[in-house]
Amino acid sequence: RFKSETCLHAKVETDAVTEVFEKNADAIDTFCRGTNEFWKGLIIQPVKDYVAMPPKPRTYDPKK
Repeated sequence: RFKSETCLHAKVETDAVTEVFEKNADAIDTFCRGTNEFWKGLIIQPVKDYVAMPPKPRTYDPKK
């Protein structure tokens, strides 16, 4: 019985968190983008070059 109450309680909390994120999606997106740009400005170029990810391939052929 205790487990079902805990699961039910967790479900309610998850729904509330999801609702908060959905209502504030634009503000969260803006905050995250701004934070990323801020931190990018603090990194020296050699480190940026070292950790840069290669461009994503446009197509994928599983036979190759």
